[in-house]
Amino acid sequence: MAAYYLMYEGLHTLSHVTDSPFLDRVPLINTVRRLHVTHHDPELMATQNFNLTFPICDTLFGTRSDASCSAREPMSPSGG
Repeated sequence: MAAYYLMYEGLHTLSHVTDSPFLDRVPLINTVRRLHVTHHDPELMATQNFNLTFPICDTLFGTRSDASCSAREPMSPSGG
């Protein structure tokens, strides 16, 4: 349980880091960041991309959205 929490907090923090050329090249981090930005879309946040740590769960439950974001929106660390 502690490992899941630490993994979640780490990935969630990386999802809110402003654009970073290094992080954008790491496939797992880039995917998680993209899906998390989609989750923060006001029209999707109540229904899509709930599982930050294991996005496959959203695929299994039909809640994954791959709505493309051409540019990541900057998010504040307290943005959720």
